[in-house]
Amino acid sequence: MKPIARIHPVPIRLPRSVSDQQVSIVSANKEAFWSYGLEQSLLAPTCTQCAEAYGRAVNQLARSERNSLVLAKAILVFWTRDEVGFDLRTLLSDPQPEEVRGLLESVRRGGRMPEVDDTKFYATALSGSGGRAVVRDWLDTTVGAVKRNLAGPAGWFPRQCIVGPDGEEPQPFPLVGYFHRERKRWVDGLVESLVPEIQGRRDPGRASPSIAPALLRSALTGAPLPPGLLYEAVRRNRAEQGVTRPRAALIKLVLLSNETTDKEDSMVQLDPDNPSAAYRCGRLFAELEQAQKKAIRGINQTIADRFFGSASSAPASVFGRLLAGSKPHLSKLTRDQPSVAAAMQRRIEDILAGIPSSGFPRTLTLVDQGVFALGYYHQRAFDRAQAKEASERRKAGAAQSADETVNDEELTGNQD
Repeated sequence: MKPIARIHPVPIRLPRSVSDQQVSIVSANKEAFWSYGLEQSLLAPTCTQCAEAYGRAVNQLARSERNSLVLAKAILVFWTRDEVGFDLRTLLSDPQPEEVRGLLESVRRGGRMPEVDDTKFYATALSGSGGRAVVRDWLDTTVGAVKRNLAGPAGWFPRQCIVGPDGEEPQPFPLVGYFHRERKRWVDGLVESLVPEIQGRRDPGRASPSIAPALLRSALTGAPLPPGLLYEAVRRNRAEQGVTRPRAALIKLVLLSNETTDKEDSMVQLDPDNPSAAYRCGRLFAELEQAQKKAIRGINQTIADRFFGSASSAPASVFGRLLAGSKPHLSKLTRDQPSVAAAMQRRIEDILAGIPSSGFPRTLTLVDQGVFALGYYHQRAFDRAQAKEASERRKAGAAQSADETVNDEELTGNQD
């Protein structure tokens, strides 16, 4: 039994990007907020000593780089009961492929370290609203559970794996982007993939404060991501008339988090056997765009710039017109680059063979629009990888021919 604090003595100081003033977790400064006539901080009874202790603890965690992570307009503070050397901050803010690979392998091996895995893990996401701290989320679990949710067969990192835009190996994504000092470039994260790009940069501060906590909860607990994130991603695709790699990974995360599959390689790269009409429409759109680019070098506006929104939401309204418009492009390619035209024509025919006999879908649901985006992204990545391989083969062949010519000349000189 101790005296109750009318006003909690230690104000909470969050980073300026989260709140530009000191905040309190408990406050009732107007009658509308009172409960049973209890004013100020009396409505949530806390002794003065406890109020001072938690205030100092939150401030210390918020200042610690090892125990906090700023996510757009929110901050995640986390801690363990004992020191176990588990670096969650790096895994979420700057995940390195080798570190993630090591975590995946340790979870797959199934070896448990009770002194580490059974250690209690706590986290809370906070944001500011005027003079009040908003508790966005709260987590009470163990280090072992967090590891399994991050790196299990259907965990956070396996679910976000997706091929690079030019066919590169999949890589882990940070929640919020950061400046890569060695490569001197900005690395986009999942949060800012949903906001507009202005002067070459996306400001994660423009994202809704609820986005980062939703992603965090899914990463740490395996909870399904809300459909609202899929809506935001689809809307950004339509606005930009295309799909970026982080946004494709986010769409994949949302779709797989709401399924009960344990397949790790699902939707990572092009799946020619995928029967989904939405997926095939996305692939076909990418192929028709590629034919246009190949036939008209340096084109300023492609079909994606004009028809991406319509094709991804109402395929039947535009694909007949797009197929008709592709015929002159393929004819020109047949004349100038017959092998390229033949390969492209085969891919288009293979894709069309999987479209239902009833024709292109009249409309696509929100989920199908996400699947369309993945089909479009996968096909573009596959085509670019194929073109890159062909270019490297040509260069290798030219280099070999040059070497053979030099050798022949040297042999002739020796004979003379």
